[in-house]
Amino acid sequence: MKNSPGQLYDLKDLLSLADGEDGFTEDMIKLFIAQIETSLPEISGMVQRREFAKVKTILHKMKPSIMVMGITSATDIILQIEHLDLATIDEPTFRSLSEKLEKTLREVVKQLQLI
Repeated sequence: MKNSPGQLYDLKDLLSLADGEDGFTEDMIKLFIAQIETSLPEISGMVQRREFAKVKTILHKMKPSIMVMGITSATDIILQIEHLDLATIDEPTFRSLSEKLEKTLREVVKQLQLI
């Protein structure tokens, strides 16, 4: 599982955790894809309903698996969202970051489905 140009993930941490167990790696990738495919519509709905605190909570819970999958661009976006102050939220910025994260994660899912 070599990195290729345009690849948005790096599985080196996951492969290290798997310690040579290909089945574990495959299961974790499938689980990650399922989590993303379930979570993104929920997050999108929450953003539309302006439930920003809930979005931040879900993203915080998703962050470790995103980090293990080596998706640094998504991790960076999540950190930006986590640092937004809910008391003085800039809604266009929150929406923009959420859309960027969704686009990134959807592309990662497409790439992971090809391996």
